[in-house]
Amino acid sequence: VGDTYLRIREPQKAYETYEAGIKRFPAQKTEFRLRMIPALLTLQKRDEAIRLAETAVQEDPSNNGALSMRASLWLNYGTKEQFDAAVKDLQQLISKEPNNAVIRYNLGRAYHSRGELDAARTQYGEAVKASKYLTAAHLGLGQIAMAKGEPGKAVSSADEILAYDPSNLAARILRINGLMAGGNTNQARIDINTYLKDTPDNPDLRYQLAIVNFVERRYQEAEQQFRALQQRFPNDLRLLFSIAEVMLRTNRQADAMRLVQEAYQKSPDQPGLKLAMANTAMRVNQLDTAEKEFRALLAAEPENIDIMMRLGETLRRKGQVSASLDLLKKAYEKAPSFPGLAMQLALTHEALGDWRSAVPLYEAILKQDPNHLIALNNLAYRYADMGKDLDTALTYAQRAQQRAPTSDDVIDTLAWVYIRKNLNDTAISLLRPLIVKQPRNPLFHYHLGLALLQKGDRTAARQSLQTALSLNPSKEDEQKIREALSRAG
Repeated sequence: VGDTYLRIREPQKAYETYEAGIKRFPAQKTEFRLRMIPALLTLQKRDEAIRLAETAVQEDPSNNGALSMRASLWLNYGTKEQFDAAVKDLQQLISKEPNNAVIRYNLGRAYHSRGELDAARTQYGEAVKASKYLTAAHLGLGQIAMAKGEPGKAVSSADEILAYDPSNLAARILRINGLMAGGNTNQARIDINTYLKDTPDNPDLRYQLAIVNFVERRYQEAEQQFRALQQRFPNDLRLLFSIAEVMLRTNRQADAMRLVQEAYQKSPDQPGLKLAMANTAMRVNQLDTAEKEFRALLAAEPENIDIMMRLGETLRRKGQVSASLDLLKKAYEKAPSFPGLAMQLALTHEALGDWRSAVPLYEAILKQDPNHLIALNNLAYRYADMGKDLDTALTYAQRAQQRAPTSDDVIDTLAWVYIRKNLNDTAISLLRPLIVKQPRNPLFHYHLGLALLQKGDRTAARQSLQTALSLNPSKEDEQKIREALSRAG
């Protein structure tokens, strides 16, 4: 009876019926309590639901259902300590019930939120094996695929859901995002228009259509669509941020900053707007404003890793590299798997000239995301610098080029690896077009000079190296160029 009340959306009656069940059947009190928890959550009584789950575990500590329910609540609403305890509980439960799809999914969700994407993917995958129609696990797999730059896999995850639930909105949006990330905006547009035939006024699909226009640089259409949605949903900050982004992309930096500032002045207590103002200030190079706002946000949330990372980037861009490094190190000690943090720390080490400290960070990033473009490129370059494992360096550089075939920096890295492998003709063929495109880049001239020197063309090598020296290279590069010149005679 209680379950029926819950299905027909009468949670209070469901709760009362379960409560009566405990009085009549006290031996089954744990089962009734676990059913009372969804009713309490529907009634927005979150704290009471958590207390009830904790009571159920205290009174029946060997009940796997109670442990799983408490863990799920702690993952969603608990403190950091409760979150960590929930992960341990779920890990123990997996050993008892390895084929329990819900436990697998919740453990995957916990790993996912901690940025442990490979571990999360494993658990979501096992959840799907145990329960083919567990939509949340399919969505989790798709989200990880997007985070790892694997849009094709994201589309496949969406298609798995749509095969048995063709109208699932979350799956439709995942498919659209996967198509866009894979560069197939034409098919994304076709899908959106098809889905809009079912629900012409669906705001999520309308938002996705605006995103497609934005990606295709139809900025005027995108802005009109974002503004139309904002009139319907004035409190949806996504729309404010999207309009500001269009302004930034169309060289209206002052307008973007003004838009966000005005919204913030109307609702100064809204953390999302304060963060938006800090981010926008950083984007438009108002770094003092960005630092002020990020520091205010960090004072309110001193353990917020994302804000620490953004403040660290701001300080680095202001030239306060040592202060940035200290802050990022502190953040990394707290959350080494936090997305983007290792990269920020590595780049800050590079900015201080301590690229050797950046190398293990790049290696850690590639363990988490083997296709991370910047990590692939920078690690290949530094391996070549050290003369370390040049075959691996070449593999990384080639993978980076596959992801960014027109990037000058990536092509230069590939050429640098070829130079270190003494494949000078190949390196020269890559470097000459770069110098035509960027004639004032001292690094490109230095690398060309070195390749020519190794090939035995001293005259051409001297010319390239002297040009590199005249273009104000870094101190580290200047020393290398002078050493090469001394060898060229």
